[in-house]
Amino acid sequence: MQTEPLYCASKAGLEHFIRALAAEQSLTTYPVTCINFDPGVMDTEMQAEIRSRSTAEFPDVGRFIARKQQGLLRQPQQVAAALVQRLASLPQGGERYSVEDEL
Repeated sequence: MQTEPLYCASKAGLEHFIRALAAEQSLTTYPVTCINFDPGVMDTEMQAEIRSRSTAEFPDVGRFIARKQQGLLRQPQQVAAALVQRLASLPQGGERYSVEDEL
């Protein structure tokens, strides 16, 4: 499973795009608020798929299994509630927010 580099690159690309868009919007008369919300590690189907792989397929699988066993994965509903809370109190301008800041 060689998707981790592509996944990480796409997340970084999106974060930088949002920063650039926010900078451009700050110069407009009616700016759009741009945010990037980091949900942390959630207990999703993707996580289950990763944990089902062998070490040969995904060398870092043990770290993902340990996170699940240690209860370090958030439920999507918990992350959604944190996002709604953040959006309800969002100042104009926007920036990068993390679920860590909300819980």
